[in-house]
Amino acid sequence: MTDHDPEKNFEELWHTFNDRYPFFELRGVDWDKQYAEYRPQVTKETDEAALFDILCRMLAPLNDGHVGLDAGKSADEVGKIADAVCQQRLVNAPQRGQAAVEAKLHCFLSEGTARFCTGSQARKATADIINYFKGIEYTNKAMVMAANMPFRSSSGDNAQPSTSLTPDPRVADAIEGLMRAGYLNRGHREDIGANVPRAYKERFARVVGIKSPCPAPPWWAVWK
Repeated sequence: MTDHDPEKNFEELWHTFNDRYPFFELRGVDWDKQYAEYRPQVTKETDEAALFDILCRMLAPLNDGHVGLDAGKSADEVGKIADAVCQQRLVNAPQRGQAAVEAKLHCFLSEGTARFCTGSQARKATADIINYFKGIEYTNKAMVMAANMPFRSSSGDNAQPSTSLTPDPRVADAIEGLMRAGYLNRGHREDIGANVPRAYKERFARVVGIKSPCPAPPWWAVWK
């Protein structure tokens, strides 16, 4: 935001988030309410320091480590920062097995979303989403096969099948959010739809996404 018109800058930032940030519901933030509270505080006489303070306070409830006012960074830089934060988050709250897979994927899809303005990051997200659903499918098939094998446990009881895996609702919500925000285009969505269970294919097909391409910098200057 290089224009010195404080009202225009406020409107530009608010509408940028309104159109492109997919996780207001996940963060529990009423973005319209934020507008109603902070827009009246900005006038043509608002200086840069005061505007900066107002915008920071408006963004604070998002509680997103990758959202803030900063010098412009490229989408790839956003991705590197988000990856580092996600890695540290997993170290601080270690998990095992499928829970670790889901925590890692959810963080990747929901943090630093400006990264998906680059084709390579959007393609990686698509591949990771497909691999996630395929992994669940293959694991469930393997459990069924194991349960039907004619062997007995060491205790003499027949082995009981493990509980089937189901997709984490947080991951599904994050995927839907990226589609709605337009980060995953028609090609990405078709690839995902061809590789997920029918219920999810139908769910994702109902998502209406923003069709405009990602704006050029300094659009993502608000993402750290």
